[in-house]
Amino acid sequence: MISKETMKVEDYEYIIKYGYTSLILKYLPELRPGIPNPQKMLLDKLGLSSKPEEPPMPFRGNVEMLRRAGFPTYFLFELLSPFNCLTLLRTYPKMCLDLKRHPDLVMQAIEKMIPEMLSLAIKFSKESGVSRICIGLHRESATFFSPKVFDEVFFPEIKKIVEFCRREGMVAVLHCDGNWNPLLERLAELPRGTCVIQLDMDTDPFKAKEILGDRQCIDAGPMEMEMATWTPEEIENYCKKLIEVVGDGGGFILKSEVSAEAKPENIRAFINAAKTYGVY
Repeated sequence: MISKETMKVEDYEYIIKYGYTSLILKYLPELRPGIPNPQKMLLDKLGLSSKPEEPPMPFRGNVEMLRRAGFPTYFLFELLSPFNCLTLLRTYPKMCLDLKRHPDLVMQAIEKMIPEMLSLAIKFSKESGVSRICIGLHRESATFFSPKVFDEVFFPEIKKIVEFCRREGMVAVLHCDGNWNPLLERLAELPRGTCVIQLDMDTDPFKAKEILGDRQCIDAGPMEMEMATWTPEEIENYCKKLIEVVGDGGGFILKSEVSAEAKPENIRAFINAAKTYGVY
């Protein structure tokens, strides 16, 4: 992935003073060139314009349509965490420097962004009758930063996100990309029953079961690479083991992420494994 520095160091103070939404509206023409009046389009879609030119997204209607078709909505909104948003705007190398040179500004900006970003998602989720919000924690993992940085910056961020969701009656679905093996003990400190911990193949789900199994729901399964390269037998056996071990006693969601390269026979094996072994 090629990243581009959009946000400058002085924009941390801009966020702290005016908020993250204001910063994004400031940079939207640069981030989405060629789209006429992207700020207006965004506000229209969210139903926040006084004179919308386009109808807002039919959130509740979509949820009801899926429910009638037999597909309950897992979550309606997926947000990147504040730190992820800042890192994408700053770039990963610049953020590494910011955490050394301006850690207080980074943390103050994150604290300002948490209620601002979550409030809108929670509002629409409640209106649509969906009590879960997915939070993308991509850069907080041990793949990118040390456990020391996690303890100082990321765990306080995650705790505030989870607590904010809990106060609003929402479950935080923490989408934990990357290696979380050395961080699972910290996730076990989050309030019991407040989260779904989504894992990819970089984190051992069986270790997660040992540490988190009686505290949070675990969401895991074969991901894009495995669905594209494994045999159907490997997919079935892995799913069976996950259901039997991680799903023992409940609190487990079998999931996969399917890319265009996924083998159709692997998709069938995944579905059949869930139907065959995933009934309590």
